[in-house]
Amino acid sequence: MTFLLERSDDPRWRETLLLAAGAWSNGQHLPKTERLLRGLLDTRKPEHLLLAAAALADIGAVEELTPLRDETAARLRALAALSDDWRTAAHPDPALRNRAATILDRLKADDDRLGLDLTRDDYWAERIEPGVFSMGDNNGQNDDEKPQFNCRIHRPYALARFPVTNRQYLLFLEALAGRGMPEAVAAANRLKELMKRHELMKRHGQEPEQFHPYFWPGARYRVGEGNHPVFGVSWYAATAFAWWVNAWLHDLGILTPEEEVRLPTEAEWERAAAYPPVLPGSDPRAGRREYPWGDWNDVTETPTDGMIASIRANTSESRIGSTSVVGIFPHGAAACGAQDMAGNVWEWCSTPHLKYPFANEVAVESLCTVNKLATYILRGGSYLFNRNYARCAFRNHTFPDFKSPGFRLARLFSLKPS
Repeated sequence: MTFLLERSDDPRWRETLLLAAGAWSNGQHLPKTERLLRGLLDTRKPEHLLLAAAALADIGAVEELTPLRDETAARLRALAALSDDWRTAAHPDPALRNRAATILDRLKADDDRLGLDLTRDDYWAERIEPGVFSMGDNNGQNDDEKPQFNCRIHRPYALARFPVTNRQYLLFLEALAGRGMPEAVAAANRLKELMKRHELMKRHGQEPEQFHPYFWPGARYRVGEGNHPVFGVSWYAATAFAWWVNAWLHDLGILTPEEEVRLPTEAEWERAAAYPPVLPGSDPRAGRREYPWGDWNDVTETPTDGMIASIRANTSESRIGSTSVVGIFPHGAAACGAQDMAGNVWEWCSTPHLKYPFANEVAVESLCTVNKLATYILRGGSYLFNRNYARCAFRNHTFPDFKSPGFRLARLFSLKPS
């Protein structure tokens, strides 16, 4: 045991340690596994915590190891910035936080964070009120962001706290296959009927079978990536998911008849990313942020002074090199509380790409009105792109059948006073 623990810092011994923990987890040798894992946890080293967590994930549910599993899960949450004390407990290295959060998912530990359950009110960030704001950026590097102009939001709304995750999207695919909550399956059946009878969908060749995410290795996402944002879905698939959620939540009585769920418009996305929920004063540009959290802080190496000083988004500068678990950048949240609006995955909007300034309010497109020849707006950048693409004003666009982006939902509230 001491021999193995003395080599726990050597990556070449990682597999040996994992094999030993697994081999000893059956029968009379279980105390050896407990001592090995306790020895790793007691060093308080992040890499040793990750190693112990990987061993527990490989071993699976063993009653005698439950206390160690619970302790490990709690420490992983803290390390990954998924606990309330993230300001002091989280690790400043975003790649390490992502590894911790991904292994936490492999442990099948309960994740009761706000924003992960589509049927709860806390799925949504703070409500944003109607009003005029300044859209675009005359000082931006890209002509497509110019000229900045005043744009009016006509209806109160809220964005989802996070992009739609793999686990949430799997509920959709399961419902399309006839599995899941009765209300979810009923909503999926109505969606399939709509697509079957609607001439536009038939002309576009859209079938539910095409809604499978391009980057999933099979019928499901990769182990441990349940709380990563889904990506590799077309605009059609994202819009269909929103249609299904809207029908499902109405059937559950969660939405009032006057409310609806859909993809956000480009204006709604930028308003939520760049401004506080209630606009301050009469200046339509007051309170604007360049990034959802404010200004970019130049961090190229892991800081020594804690999480707050570390990079605030999963752009290429984070060096994660892949999608990341939603919520591991809490210090990069927008003023409304929506997270991961910069980096991680590009997010589809419901509106087509038009030149600034908009002559009139841009109509929301749906499965029944989409123009296959038009391109649709993407916002927020991704892990593959640098910080310029993550600015609140940056615009991207592509054809609706392009399978690469992710998306988040918007909830539109009643215009009647509450």
